[in-house]
Amino acid sequence: MKIIFWGTRGAISAPKGDQIIFGTHTTCIEIKNGNDSLLFDAGFGIGRYSDSLSSKSGNYHLFFTHFHWDHVQGIGYFIPIFLPNTHLYIYSPWTVERLKWQLNQYFDYSFGPFRSMDDHNLKSQRYFCSLDQEAITVNGFEISYHLNNHEGDCYGYAIARHGKKIALITDHEAEPTDAYKTWGTDYDVVIHDAEYTDQEYRRMRGLGHSTFTQALENAQNMGARKILFTHHEPLRTDNELLTIEAALRQQYPGLNLIIAREQEVYTV
Repeated sequence: MKIIFWGTRGAISAPKGDQIIFGTHTTCIEIKNGNDSLLFDAGFGIGRYSDSLSSKSGNYHLFFTHFHWDHVQGIGYFIPIFLPNTHLYIYSPWTVERLKWQLNQYFDYSFGPFRSMDDHNLKSQRYFCSLDQEAITVNGFEISYHLNNHEGDCYGYAIARHGKKIALITDHEAEPTDAYKTWGTDYDVVIHDAEYTDQEYRRMRGLGHSTFTQALENAQNMGARKILFTHHEPLRTDNELLTIEAALRQQYPGLNLIIAREQEVYTV
């Protein structure tokens, strides 16, 4: 499997010249195996993803962690949604009724070029899927979910294929010895929210995001062999992130830890 971050920022996209290395778009993560792929969240990164496609029409599987604005705002820039030969499957642990209602609150012409998810200008076929507690198989991947510690009924996903396991935990405020109790252990990769430094967390506690230290401890307890930090603080510069990464690697020399770069491919 491969992981591509089409968007790595939290809260807002903040394109500046000192953010080129780690990226500027809000959350969108692709997990793929050959021609099979899954998308997680639809921040502005999903527009960059669709720009990269040589053929825009096709079948797409989009999983939402939750519906805060930075995780949905890119739908209007997702070119395939406007094309007649596109089949877009949208997944969430929320009920279908709640899922459609929430998306329609955003896309009523206020923030996008259509008035609802049923607008006639959207030529694609769209299918809304409510997940239950049982793991499902989509596009060759086995997917299950767990509740995150974040306002707004936010969920993380466990993705498995060919004996490899990925945990995707963005928008989560980790508590000590936290996720492995429900997620289990032995993950090849843990993708984890890491928006704050320890010092910043003193005034950000309770906002639903983790520090780098919390993310590391959580991922280690889950048996992670590789840790990818995401949901970067929106105004943090490349130099600041490089400094944090170097310090963490010095402090934890035995860990394979990476602050995720936009559009870089990470092999599982």
